[in-house]
Amino acid sequence: YWVKTISQTYKHPETNDLMSFLYTYDINKEKTLNSILNRILDLEYEFLGLLNVSTKHLSCYRCTDTEKTLSADSNSDYKIWFQKFAQKFIPTEYQPEALSALDVEYIIDKLANSNNYICHFPVYIDGMKFYKKWQCMYLDQSKSTIIFIRTDITDDINEQERYQNILKESLTQAEQAN
Repeated sequence: YWVKTISQTYKHPETNDLMSFLYTYDINKEKTLNSILNRILDLEYEFLGLLNVSTKHLSCYRCTDTEKTLSADSNSDYKIWFQKFAQKFIPTEYQPEALSALDVEYIIDKLANSNNYICHFPVYIDGMKFYKKWQCMYLDQSKSTIIFIRTDITDDINEQERYQNILKESLTQAEQAN
């Protein structure tokens, strides 16, 4: 059970005695909700950041060791940060498409017609290929901040490829049987 206690100390004007008033607040509901949200974030999202549309600065709220290798601080110039990310992790043949798809002006243009914008690209981390999905949406109606989320979809892509291979194999067997 979570509570928050605040102490206010006063000096009594007549006696010069120190007096303290303690205020205790029930914060269990907000702590529980925060724990739930953090758990969901841990399970589903590798990266969570906010992009200030006017300054083009990206504030990172949740990231993996992948981002930490870029030595980006918590308030980075987004364009420079993403160029470093693309050069280090996105295969060369996908870099122009990724840089274009995740350009701030392009994202803003896409969000003008939709509540969210999604793109995905393969990345190489420590020599292993992963598939990542980037999702962007405005934080609120002011449209001054864009939420950036990245999710690993490697298992989903591998499962799709496995099903496609099964279908191809079944089709080949059916054609040979005829």
